[in-house]
Formats: sequence, C-alpha cells, structure tokens
Amino acid sequence: MSISEASVKVLTATNIECNTLKVVGASLGGTAEFSNGNVGTLEVVDSRFDGFAEFVDTTVRKSARVEQSVFQSECDFGSATFLGDVSFERTRFTDRTSFKSVRFLRHAFFFGARFKGTATFEFAEFHGLGWFSRRGEQDPIPPVVFSNEVGFHDAIFHTAIFSGGTFNETARFDRAYFGVNPRDVTGKEEQLTFDTTVDEDVTAARDTGESLSFDNWIPPTATDAQPAPDGDGAIKASDVPAARFDRVTFNSGASFDAVTLAVDLELSGTDVESLHLTPERASTDRRVVCEDATVDSGEIDLTDDEGRRYTIDFTRARIGDVDLFSDAAHTDVFDQCLVENTRFDGFNFIPHLQELRTLRWEIHHTNSGSTETPYHEHLRSRLGDYREILSARWSDSDSLQTLRDEYRRLQTTYQYAKTGANVTGQNEPASEFFQREMRYQTRNHAAEALSPEQPLRHRIVPFVKSALIFLFGILSKHGESGSRVVFSSGVIVVAYWIVYLFRPDTRSGPLQNLVFSIGSFATLLTGSVGDSVGNVTALVAATEGFIGALMSALLLFTLTRSIHR
Repeated sequence: MSISEASVKVLTATNIECNTLKVVGASLGGTAEFSNGNVGTLEVVDSRFDGFAEFVDTTVRKSARVEQSVFQSECDFGSATFLGDVSFERTRFTDRTSFKSVRFLRHAFFFGARFKGTATFEFAEFHGLGWFSRRGEQDPIPPVVFSNEVGFHDAIFHTAIFSGGTFNETARFDRAYFGVNPRDVTGKEEQLTFDTTVDEDVTAARDTGESLSFDNWIPPTATDAQPAPDGDGAIKASDVPAARFDRVTFNSGASFDAVTLAVDLELSGTDVESLHLTPERASTDRRVVCEDATVDSGEIDLTDDEGRRYTIDFTRARIGDVDLFSDAAHTDVFDQCLVENTRFDGFNFIPHLQELRTLRWEIHHTNSGSTETPYHEHLRSRLGDYREILSARWSDSDSLQTLRDEYRRLQTTYQYAKTGANVTGQNEPASEFFQREMRYQTRNHAAEALSPEQPLRHRIVPFVKSALIFLFGILSKHGESGSRVVFSSGVIVVAYWIVYLFRPDTRSGPLQNLVFSIGSFATLLTGSVGDSVGNVTALVAATEGFIGALMSALLLFTLTRSIHR
C-alpha cells in the first residue's frame, strides 16, 4: 500500500494487513488513523500530518522508517510493536507524543528527532535504543532534543544510549529498568517476524480529496508466520547492555527514582540542572559514572532499597548543591565516591562531618578502610610515602614520574575541595582539605628534588620547598592549628631544657634550667638571656630565642588566619 505525494484531509487505514505501507511526500490536513494494523514494512518519509496521527496497536513485522516528517498535532504510537529496526531520523513532533507501552524488539533510532511537545515512553520496552549526536564523519546528524517534559516511567531498557541528547525540561526515568531483558520483567515472549507476499498493491498517487479510506483492507494472499532470515528483521538484542547518558544536557531536572541498575549508569560529560537518583535495585559491582559531569543540584542515594551499595565516580566533575546520603543518613557516603580533580561548587560538607572525620578527610579513594586503621598505622603509612619516593628514585625515572603525576592530581583534588568549602564558609572542611593539599605538595616537591633527569642546581629549590613545607606542617598543621604551635613551642622549650641540664658553666638545678629555657625562648619579650652564662650557653640560648621569635610570629599568623577564614 503506497500513498505518494497525496494531499488529503482525512486518512483512515485501520485494521489493515499488508506487506508494505508507504506514506511518502504526503500532506494530511486532518486525522490520520493507522491503528490495529499488521504490516510488514512501514515507511513514513517526508510527509506532514497537520491533524491527529494514530498508530495505536499497530504491529510492524520488519523495519519501520518514520523519517524527515512533521507531526503538527498529537501523535500516538501507544501499544505498537516494532519487531524490526525503527528509525525516527529528523522527524519533528510539535505537539504531545505518546509511545506508551510500545515494544521495540530491535533497535530504535531517534537521530536528529525533535520533540517540542510533551513526550511519554511509559512502560515502553527497548531492546536497543541509540540516540547519537552524529552517525558518522561524512553524515553528521544533530542530537535528539526534548523541548518539553518527557517521561520514561517504568520503561525497560536492555541497551539505552542517550549520548548527545538535550532535555530542556524535566526528564523522568522513575522505576525504569536499565540493562535487563524486557522479557525477564514482563514475562512476554518475543514475537516471531512475518514474511508476507502480496500479489496486489493499492496506490494513491498524487490524490487530492476530502478523505481516503483503506479500512479493513487485507491482501488476497495468505500470510504465513515464520522466522525471518538472518539480517532482515531477525530479533537480536544488543550484545552489550548499557545505560548511556554521556554528553546529555538536562536543562531542567532528571529523575531516576526507584530505577533498577543491572549495568553501569553512564553520565560522563552530562550537564544536569537537578539530578535525583534513588535506585530500587543496584548491583554492588555497578557504578554511576559522572566523569566530567556538571550537577548543579539534586539528591543521590548510594544504597538501594535492599541495602546494596554502589560506587559513583565524580572524576573531574563539578558538584553543586547535591545531597549525598545512604540509608537516609549522611554517613558511609564518601567512602563510596571516587573523587579526583572534582570541583565542589556549592556542595555542603557539614552534614558529612562525622564521616569525614572518621575517614581522616581522605576523600580521594573508595573503600579506603581508614575507619578501621589505628592512627599510628595511618601515620606510618603517610611516612611510607617518602620511602616509596626513594624506592622509585633508585628503580627508574618512569616510576618517579608516575608518583609525581599522582601527587599532582591529589594536590589539585584537595585544592578544589578546599576552595569549594572556603567559598561557602565551611571552615573546618576548608582547613582540613588545605592541610592535605600541602601534604601532597610536599611529596611532589620531594619527588622533583630526587629526579635524576634534572641538574643538581634545579633540584635544590624543590628540596628546600619540600623541607620547609614539611616543617611548617609539623609545627602548625600548615598554619591551621594554634594549639599545635603552642604544643610545638613547649616541645622546643623542653628540648633546650634538656640541653641546659648539661651546660658546663653553671650548677643550676633542673627547675632553674627550665626557667632559663623559658626565658631564652621568650628573649624577644624579655630582652636578653643574662650575663651570668658562658659563651657556649649564650649561643645556644640565642638560637632558642631566634626560634622562639619565629614561633611567636607563627602563632600570630595562625590565630589571624583562623579568624579571617
């Protein structure tokens, strides 16, 4: 059945059975009904539908092409079944569009499609869905665009690829399934394709009129059901299940409430205004990949309804006001997040303080085990980094360069975290992240100082920087702890007191030597160490006074920094 370059007001072709249904170059001013049909191949190309278009309960046994056409009014494909590949390339849907309960048993392509009205794909079954920004270098096709709200409630995806698409309004994938066989969910058996031979065609070419009807039209030949040959309508699911939303733009919200994740959810490069991800079921080995993504706000539950936890990758992502929680609590969250060069733009660390303190503020790895590591073991592992640097120095330059690259990444990671916390006035997180930034900067300078590829004169500066930053960290936690400065000052006074116990120019007792040590440390305030000591003791006391002056300045700097943070 072929309708070519026809212009009619009303077209009805319900309950038809044919090998091929073609609507090419047609203009339909009113209602177009193709419901309850059973066709072999469907082709709707370069046509315009000004009225309501209905394809409800239609079965297409082979391929379907609905390409480069315009649907000005509502369009309904509800409960249709496509046994072969179907393409909606460059088709524009201006009004409301429904694909509710549609079964795509092979691949469905929406290259360059435009949905200006609301669209619904509720309860739809996708055995292979590909939305790409382009098909090839020689034939670029723009990405699919949803200008209004779109719903995929309870949809079932074996392979979902939304790469490069744009959602201007809210997109809802609530209770959707990703990476599963639709038959496992619905219990429906996949239909066989039909091979239909038709001896007679009906053609309406260049026809113009008020109405055109093909209702209940059945070809005179018999229709036998049998499996289609391989490569032509054969049912074959994609070999690799996937849920890909990489490089998708959600200008409003994206909701994945009560979804089932049997595969990784790919959100790399995605730009989303508001993301709501609360899985009902998620395998423990599954990941949500948000590399290079931008998430302005939303909420993410890292535990499904059955208590299983999954990992989320925020590498190079930008995270805004996103609420991360697990089992309705803000604990056991960061240990499931991969954070590397992640920018925090408005993220609130305060609800996670308990967990972050337990993790010792180490957010750059998952499953760290920091909660179970005693502090002395943790400190020994930190000092072991320098042993690792020395070991890499004597093995090969590539190993040392690998360490430098790793330390630079970690330094940047904590720099971004510090900046994000500092901008939003979260003092404790900003302070702790700054200390870790300095920690990895020290290691980077130490590795650079040991690099055999650099001449000796170029390695002196990083060595001095590494030593000074390391000492700065010990004495004051990099200027973040006034109590550490006071404690360090006390240790220095006690150390000099022990030295003064053995000075040869006096027989003073321990208490007098302690007073002398305190006085020497505070020489900047008292004026001198006195004239009753020998030259050696005076020299030692002068060094203590110099150190005391530096510690006094460091204490003042630390207190001022804490006030202005």
